[in-house]
Order: sequence, then structure tokens, then C-alpha cells
Amino acid sequence: MSEPSDAPLSGDEADDSAGAITRRLRRGTALVFAGSVLGYGINYLLTPLLGRLVTPETFGTFAAILATATMFIGASTLRLEIFAASARSAAHRINAQLLALLFAAAASIAISAVITAIILVTGASPLWLLAGPMVFMGSLQLVASVLYSHERRYATLGLSNAIQGGGTGLFQVVLALVSPTAFALVGGFLLARAQWVLPLLSLRPGRMPLRSTWRRARGFASTAGASALVNSAGSQVPILLTTSMFGTVGAGIFAMAVRMLLGPIQIMAQAIGTTSVGEIGRLAARHDPKLLPTVNGLVRQLAVLMGVVALGAALLGPYLANALLGNAWEDVGTTLRVLSVGAFAQGVGSPLAQILNLTKRPGILMAWDATRVVLFTAIFIGIPLAGGGMIAAATAYSGAMVILYAALYLLVRRACRQNTLARTSN
Repeated sequence: MSEPSDAPLSGDEADDSAGAITRRLRRGTALVFAGSVLGYGINYLLTPLLGRLVTPETFGTFAAILATATMFIGASTLRLEIFAASARSAAHRINAQLLALLFAAAASIAISAVITAIILVTGASPLWLLAGPMVFMGSLQLVASVLYSHERRYATLGLSNAIQGGGTGLFQVVLALVSPTAFALVGGFLLARAQWVLPLLSLRPGRMPLRSTWRRARGFASTAGASALVNSAGSQVPILLTTSMFGTVGAGIFAMAVRMLLGPIQIMAQAIGTTSVGEIGRLAARHDPKLLPTVNGLVRQLAVLMGVVALGAALLGPYLANALLGNAWEDVGTTLRVLSVGAFAQGVGSPLAQILNLTKRPGILMAWDATRVVLFTAIFIGIPLAGGGMIAAATAYSGAMVILYAALYLLVRRACRQNTLARTSN
């Protein structure tokens, strides 16, 4: 049975020359970056107010719940949205997106059930029940973002990122004015992500059964899903272990620095990486020689954008943080400065991770992710046990990110070359 194909494109959208691809990526990246900056600009303006409404301990509790939910967001879809981006058949692409949503919903329900059992046994706060819905709402963003990218709706993707970034801070402040609790912070997270439902309402299963796509995708999904879980664990280990080793106050300080620097950079990097998934997925699917030059061009663009953000944090962060947040948050400024170098490496390197999935090398990505988890765990357990403080751990964490993301770039370059060579051997 023949499979439906994408509708033909016209003009520059149909041009797959190196110049056209570069122009589309630059335009898409600029639009998405602008939206992300706008959203987090609003968030930044609201952060001083939020910092005066809630205590470091309250923010630390929210950060722990958020870290737990975030650990499962990427794995909840089994990265089937990435499989969809490199699918050559429209039917398989739509089915993969639907499967991603189904698995995300199942994961959210399962996580809620496990947390309910833990609460009944341990008497933990019912707030932890919100981690399940946070997983599902976060997964909506992943699927919808890739859908926008594949359709080259970069302006819409940029606007959606602006709404999420600004909406998170706005909803959190409004809810904290009513009740300055961790519940208000979680509520802001959920409400700001409700908009991602809209582009997914148009997804409808076609004549091809979902099981046909699953048979094709399950090998990828099993490895990529496990890799996503390990990747998320690596991202959240610092917050979770900071809570364990330095208490909720120390975790609140570290989490606020992450919110002000690593959080925005990670979201902008993720958005830019998602922007490139459509173009790079097409090149990888046909083993195009333009793949590596396109990736190198993306890296150069990211280096410029993230360099400006990281340099600003290093120079101005200590002064602005102390002035805006108040004396209770005095260590945030120093933490911002030591994290700036690692934040730059993360901003440039993290958008490249999905290229290993797009080139069908999820096993390599999982090995890199596992190395990251081990290294971060060693830092945030070893340094406090050796008598070091939170600033020392943050400094080592920043240096480790530089090493890890430099290694990731080399792995991606190798994968791109091998992908192109596969064209000549077929």
C-alpha cells in the first residue's frame, strides 16, 4: 500500500540548496530566539517580585517537584516526536506524534499512581501529586514544538515560547499574591503550558494503523526513551542532590540561579534545537552531504547568541541578583557568575543532542547521558562530603558542562559524517 506524502512546497520552502537551508534556519532561529527572549524577559521582570512573595524554602520545594517531573517529561513520549521529524512518510509521522501523546498520558497516570502510594506510606505533601500533570503538560510542548518545526511555522513557535516564558512568571506571581506557596508556583507552570494543546487538536489517525508505525519505531523508542530518561536525570540531579546535601534553603538559592540563567538558556537552546529538527531531520533522512555544514552553521549561530547571554550573566549577575531579590538571596549572584561558563557550553551544545537521534544513533546519546549523570552525581555528593560548599559544587558543575558538551559536539560531527557516508554505501 502506498503511503501518503507531504504536500509539495513552493518557493524558498521547496529549495533544499545549502543557501536556502541556512536562510531558513537563520530566520527560524531568530524568530524562536526572539520569542524565547521576550518570554523570559517578562519572567525576569517578574522574578524580583516573586522572590519577595515566596521564601527560598518554598522555592526549593517547588524546585524539587519540578525537577522530579522534568526528569520524566522527555522519556514520557519515548522521543517518538523526534522519530516523526525524520519519518519520510506523512502517515508514519502523524501516527508517531499520536503515539507520543498516548505514551505521555500513560506515563503521567502511572507517575501519579506511584506518587499516591508513596504519599499514603510516607505522609509526604499532597503537592507531589501535581508532578504527574506536570509531566503531561511538559510533553505537550515537546510534541507541539516539533510539529511547528516540521511545518516551518517558526513565527508561531516563537510566539508560543514567548507565551510560555512570560506566562509562567505572570501566573506564578498572580497565584502567589493569593497564596505564596509551592502550589502557586506549580499552578503557574501548568497554566502557561496549556496553550500547547491547540496545535495538537488537529492530529487525527489516518488509514494506517498505529501498530504499523509502532512496529517500525519501537526499536528507536526503546533506546531513545531510555536515553531521554537518563538525560533528564542528568539535568535534574543537581537540583535534587542540592536539596539532599545542602537543604531546601541551599536548593532554593541554587534553583533561583538556575531559573535566572540556566533555565532561560536551556529553554532557548531547546527551542532553537527544535527549530532545526525539521531541516536537519530531512537532511539526515536522505543522507544529504549538507548535513554537517548545516550543523556547523547552527553551532556558530548558537555560540554568538549564547555568548551574549552568558557574558551578561557573568558581568552583571552578582549586582542585579542582590539588588533585585533582596538579602535573603545574596548567594544567588555569586552562583550566577560561576555558572555562566557552563551555561554557555550548555546553550551551544544541548540543541545538538537530538541530532544523534535523527541520525539513528540513540545508543551513543544514551552513553553520553549516562556519563553526565555519573559525573554530576559525583560532584554534588563528593564535594559536600569533602567539606565544600554549594558555590564550590556549582563551580565544578559548570566546568563539567564545558567538558561534556565539547565531547557531545565531537560525537555529533562523527555521526553526521557517518550518516553522509551511508549514502554512498547504499
